[in-house]
Amino acid sequence: MSRWTYLAQGHTRKPHATTCIPRCERQCCACCCARRARRRLMPPPHSKRRVVAPRSAMRRLAVIVGPLLVVGLWWFMSASGGEARSYYLPPPPAVVAAAVQGFADGSLLEGALATLAHFLGGFTAAVAIGLAAGLALGRFEAVGTALQPVLNFLRTLPGIAILPVLMLLLGLGNATIIATSTFASVWFVLLNTAAGVQEVHPVVLDTGRVFGAQGWRRWVSVVLPSAAPRIATGVRLALGISLVVAVSAEIIMGRAGLGFIIADSMETLRPSAAYAAILTVGVLAWIVFQVGEFLEAKVLPWANRSDVRRA
Repeated sequence: MSRWTYLAQGHTRKPHATTCIPRCERQCCACCCARRARRRLMPPPHSKRRVVAPRSAMRRLAVIVGPLLVVGLWWFMSASGGEARSYYLPPPPAVVAAAVQGFADGSLLEGALATLAHFLGGFTAAVAIGLAAGLALGRFEAVGTALQPVLNFLRTLPGIAILPVLMLLLGLGNATIIATSTFASVWFVLLNTAAGVQEVHPVVLDTGRVFGAQGWRRWVSVVLPSAAPRIATGVRLALGISLVVAVSAEIIMGRAGLGFIIADSMETLRPSAAYAAILTVGVLAWIVFQVGEFLEAKVLPWANRSDVRRA
């Protein structure tokens, strides 16, 4: 029997494993079937590069053109409304000059550090409280079901709406701003953590039990890694909410921070300084989100969010 007849009859083993066998005439042997399967399942070598490269180029172009369009529209609206509009909507050069002056005299830097302290205090407390309470509610589903109406009521309250109550309880210090930021953002971490714990598949728990994961090891080795994507979603949402509420509380309370600089500049008719503080808040928020994405990529390397962004 020749090797071609041997393979054509359906045998999957080659007579001589070290011999390079060309394609058979009928192309029905195991080698030919494997080649056809590889051609269908595997894309061409450079097809991904050809698809992704234009998309990456468009993304880089949008990153450059988008801010330029916003600045151009801002400049046009400031110049086309006369002196009144140019006063309340100063042109970009005036805002940049006010920002340079603010950082030169240290007022904007001091305000940014104060806002960063308020944000970090509220965000850290929200993550700690939300993670602990979420794990407890996810573990004891009956308790979570009983507290569901209360949680739905509290999480729908605006964070700023609780500020007057906290001012009466805690006074006018920094603790009130931190507590307001914590109250507004803790629900995202709590509810996502509880949902992540409840969504852990029973097969995963049984597998961990077979390998000896009991007690606290079960939580550290099985439950937390399985619920980590949902927890990361809650932390990501709390990241932005805590900063927004911290700045809003600074505006209302008139304490130190970028929010205080915004309110004080508008009250003293210095709109350029107010816009400079607003831009500083935007830059601070961008830095915070970049740091958050970097830490998420390090802590959760298996959660590749680049594919989600491309989609």
